[in-house]
Amino acid sequence: MMMSIRLIANSANSIVKCGLCSRYVLIRHFSRNPKKPGVREKLDISTRELKKFKLKKLCELDKDDVGSNVIKVTQLWKPFAFTLSVVGLSFGSAAIIEYERLGRKLRSKSDRLREWVRKHPSFQDTYRTWITMTPSERIFWCMCAFNFLVLIALRTRTRQLMYFFTTQPLKKPLYLPMVLAIFGHASFLHLLCNMYGLHSILLPMRSFLGDEQMWALFLSAGVFSSFISVAVKASRRTMVPSLGASGAILGMLGAFCIIQPESRLGIAFVNDFSFPAKYGLIGIILIDSLGLFMGWRFIDHAAHLGGTFFGVWYMKFGQDLLWRYRRKLTVKWRDLKRKF
Repeated sequence: MMMSIRLIANSANSIVKCGLCSRYVLIRHFSRNPKKPGVREKLDISTRELKKFKLKKLCELDKDDVGSNVIKVTQLWKPFAFTLSVVGLSFGSAAIIEYERLGRKLRSKSDRLREWVRKHPSFQDTYRTWITMTPSERIFWCMCAFNFLVLIALRTRTRQLMYFFTTQPLKKPLYLPMVLAIFGHASFLHLLCNMYGLHSILLPMRSFLGDEQMWALFLSAGVFSSFISVAVKASRRTMVPSLGASGAILGMLGAFCIIQPESRLGIAFVNDFSFPAKYGLIGIILIDSLGLFMGWRFIDHAAHLGGTFFGVWYMKFGQDLLWRYRRKLTVKWRDLKRKF
């Protein structure tokens, strides 16, 4: 299921890709190796059930984990505290990086890089292309490369990496997957749609928030969406894993809809049809709320809602909170630098 949206008023296309769950990776991986020793015994899934895509059986990935390693609802304060730490660290780092970006330290590093390129003529064309990009575009393309490598690794080493790049209500590992799941994708199509959507909304969000604050919002919304996903799975005692950057992207889209509620949005590949951003936001919330209430498992509706609500919260309250403490943080950082 995909929902594609383009930002008409800002002359940029934006796609909101509902995150595909990693169960598709597992199905494809194990359906190609039905005779692999230990697979059928571990999963307890027959060949006929694999062909019919019995997704509910994938809740039985590891029966030992269900009893002993599943996190309890009363223990959710641990991932919640981790989420708050990531949010605070992300926006705190964004404030410091923005402060340092105007200082001599970053400029001197850029000068040293320029000197190195002059000594290596073969890198001059690449360097010219690189310096014409905005900082957000550079981060974006680096992220695309990293996500592609993660996708290849997940396709080839599924059993070893799935616990680190998917969100599941497990005690171990718990914290690292909440971050790494943002960079994992179930298929090349999943990766392409998410990265296309992220690139489309990059320009308008950068103009409103700046590079540092925008990427802090992306990471914070992604981790918060992972926490909501873990919390819902723990309360329902389900082990279905999920992954993708959809929650983080929806956080940025939710923030945009608050900033520009009257901007016209349109569905991709559908001409002559548009609607205000505020109604698009309401539609996303209603669809994901219905999917969460009905128990639809094709996509992680809880993660989508978590990311969307985080973006809305940040533009309503979080940004004011950040600016309230930003000056104090930069002053303390400057004093700390003087001591060392």
